[in-house]
Amino acid sequence: MGYIEVCYRLEPLLPAREILYAELGDRGFEAFEDTRDGVKAYIKKEQVLKIFIERFKHT
Repeated sequence: MGYIEVCYRLEPLLPAREILYAELGDRGFEAFEDTRDGVKAYIKKEQVLKIFIERFKHT
């Protein structure tokens, strides 16, 4: 099982970081790492496929 790393650059950093954690957590991201100017977020590869399939169902 592998993970995909997604990097976000945020401006302003706060409160955007906390909001992003909540939104991404609701979408299946499992881990977060603070960076100097944003966040690195990690999601299972399988979860990304599920998200894409659900999006295409609704288009």
